[in-house]
Amino acid sequence: MAIRFLCAPNAFKESIPAVDAALAMKRGILRVFPDAVVECIPIADGGDGTAKALSTAMPDAKIEHVTVKDPLGRMRDSQFVIGTLNKVRTAIVEMALASGLALVTEEERDVMRSSSAGTGELIRAALDAGAVQILIGLGGSATNDCGAGLLQELGAKLLDSHGQSIGPGPSGLEHLTAMDLSTLDDRLGPNASVKLLVMCDVQSPLTGKTGASFVFGPQKGARIEDLEHLDKLLEKTGRLLEKECNRSLIHTPGSGAAGGTAAALLAVGARLTPGFQMISELLGVERAIKQSDYVFTGEGKFDSQSEEGKGPSEILKLARAHKKECFVLAGSVEGDAENVFQIAGPNISRAESMRRASELIEDTARKVCEQIRTRTGTDS
Repeated sequence: MAIRFLCAPNAFKESIPAVDAALAMKRGILRVFPDAVVECIPIADGGDGTAKALSTAMPDAKIEHVTVKDPLGRMRDSQFVIGTLNKVRTAIVEMALASGLALVTEEERDVMRSSSAGTGELIRAALDAGAVQILIGLGGSATNDCGAGLLQELGAKLLDSHGQSIGPGPSGLEHLTAMDLSTLDDRLGPNASVKLLVMCDVQSPLTGKTGASFVFGPQKGARIEDLEHLDKLLEKTGRLLEKECNRSLIHTPGSGAAGGTAAALLAVGARLTPGFQMISELLGVERAIKQSDYVFTGEGKFDSQSEEGKGPSEILKLARAHKKECFVLAGSVEGDAENVFQIAGPNISRAESMRRASELIEDTARKVCEQIRTRTGTDS
């Protein structure tokens, strides 16, 4: 009987999509075990690659292209997926494709100006396309504006002391004095016909030392000395949101996801659900792990944050639960962990590693399989 492998990686961020990473792993496996049965299930956890991964569960999935604002207000092409999921007309919106960190260079990162408006535009386009259920992945955002830009694009009023709309990003939140959600698109809200499901594995509350600004602000370009100010802006905005929707948000686990965008979505009736759990159920990941002899997963960077609900760590947990050996391939690795392999050696730069990601993933999978063959004496 042929050996069975499962290849279930995340996207390696901007270097290679999950589906291509899975196929690279498959090629590496087949170079050593040409008769192996290899199943590929590209995964995601609400971040980069979520729409493409989930679309494999939609037989009529269609990509809709939309021009939206990026985090810095520049118009660029984006997209969402729409189709039928469990007999429901469903759109998949990925925040990373409109308001994502990958859309701005490290030199351009300016958390004070970065806005979630483009994600609001994507949601509005999904509504216009007839979606009655919208799945929203929040991972990979460049923003820390408490979803203010998103709310404005969906019809909410966020006003300064003169009754004028505030500007983008936390710089705009500095002038926020009033909010009105009653003007929101009437297709949204707790009693509206459209259901919003937010895929979110982050458990951070909106504010505090474990909140959005302190935990994720630095990677979005925030200076250490700005974190306290950003936190206070989120608290002020969160209080206004709570008043408008008459529910607790600031201390709700997960409300700090995507710089507080989760709090804004909760305020308009969305429900938070673990991203990987939803995707795993829809794509049959646990079934595939049970049927496999070996499991391969991976992502761009494997570190301490990978243990916080990210896809590869969840694949590891499922593999261990079913007593399957699991190998993690990553662009970079921090710390020591068993069966975790960095695809690039010390003499390869980050830029070269990203450019050659497909080749390096394939070659690392090959080397791992050669170790399996040597250790087990298996040839097919």
